[in-house]
Amino acid sequence: MIQIKKISIDNIQSTIKQASELGKKRIPLLLNKSIDEIPQTFINCLSKDAYIRPHKHPNKYQLEQFSIICGEATVLIFDDIGTIIDRFILSPKDIVLAEIPYNIYHTVFTDTGCAFLEIRNHAYNQNTDKEHAIWSPSEDDILASSIYYNQLIKAENGELCVIKSK
Repeated sequence: MIQIKKISIDNIQSTIKQASELGKKRIPLLLNKSIDEIPQTFINCLSKDAYIRPHKHPNKYQLEQFSIICGEATVLIFDDIGTIIDRFILSPKDIVLAEIPYNIYHTVFTDTGCAFLEIRNHAYNQNTDKEHAIWSPSEDDILASSIYYNQLIKAENGELCVIKSK
């Protein structure tokens, strides 16, 4: 029998609400049978105030695609020292897809809650998947990451956004 994976908008909205109760404020809905499958596909459900530490995927040919499903997500692209070089909003009404090439620092956040399909052309490996920006705080440093998040949501292109964990 053919198995078709189906995820409803109600399921996504419920997952976004569940994410709001978690420390990281995000939950991935995996579409693959395993995290080793390529391409890796999942729906990233973010609640308001979800902080994803700026990072890059250093391996050549490693890329990510984000396709918005509901809500709006702000994507920030940084240079190597933490200056924002691009800021745009993924929205069903405008930019619906973004592809982030390898070795580019980036983050995503939302003011309202959102879900986007994330497709990665590589399997997840905790040790080699990404490099976090040294000029950004760890997601585990609640105080510093909260201060940094509030800096990010107001920042514009050309602004340097740097804060380190203690």
